[in-house]
Amino acid sequence: MLSAKYGLLKQHEVIEPYDLTLNTMKALERKIWAELVLKQIENMKLNLSHIDFYTGIKYRQNLIPALEQKGIECTVPLQGKGIGEQLKFYIENTN
Repeated sequence: MLSAKYGLLKQHEVIEPYDLTLNTMKALERKIWAELVLKQIENMKLNLSHIDFYTGIKYRQNLIPALEQKGIECTVPLQGKGIGEQLKFYIENTN
């Protein structure tokens, strides 16, 4: 899972609420954030071959090219879907 404040989180990691989003960050700040996430992935020694992104474009725009350069296939399953279709997906897939 991705966090604007913490970068990469483990699936069930509990964090304190915060008020920060990549949507209001400048391009350079988003690039630095993506570099942090990439370092976290390397430090966790995750053996990844594929990642599905269920995030907005600003969360993935710097990550996907860097990950693909490392040979990791990246897909955005909900890309091009309207908000109603996205909400339906999440409602149907939460359990």
